[in-house]
Amino acid sequence: MEQEIRAVVLGWQKSDKASVINSILGDKVELDKYFVKSVRKDGEVNGRKISLINTPCWWENLQDSPEAVKQELVCSVFLCPPGPHVFLLVINQSLTFEENRLTIEKHLSLFGEKIWRHTIVLLTQRVSVKSTDLQRIIQRCGERYHVFDFENKSVGVKDLLDLKIDDVVAAGLDW
Repeated sequence: MEQEIRAVVLGWQKSDKASVINSILGDKVELDKYFVKSVRKDGEVNGRKISLINTPCWWENLQDSPEAVKQELVCSVFLCPPGPHVFLLVINQSLTFEENRLTIEKHLSLFGEKIWRHTIVLLTQRVSVKSTDLQRIIQRCGERYHVFDFENKSVGVKDLLDLKIDDVVAAGLDW
């Protein structure tokens, strides 16, 4: 599949999201900058156009997230017309996940139930997926997850594009 890829990158850790975007595009997203607006980064990987939307980081509880952040999360889909092919949910497994499952579910609910059919969980640490709460999130995403290999970026990016994102795009589900 050699078409353009449009993806919205979600998560609460700005450094993890920036590392994923930098690894995919070979670009530099500022790690130490807080922002409220979603930012589009375009690039080309193996001859394919890729647009990644870096969304604002959310707060631990949906009710604590400022209204501007909630609106910006939802509006991020308009930065990649006609809409994203996929949502990349970046999760750092070195953090305690049990308390974050509800945070993820509540923030993704802003997009509606359909988001789960378009979401791939990107794990930034190579550890076991034994957490019941993490398994629930992965199940809601149709068992789509990818352990991102930062040490061998070219293989990690190729596997993500060819084995995971292309499957979602090939399913032909409209956003």
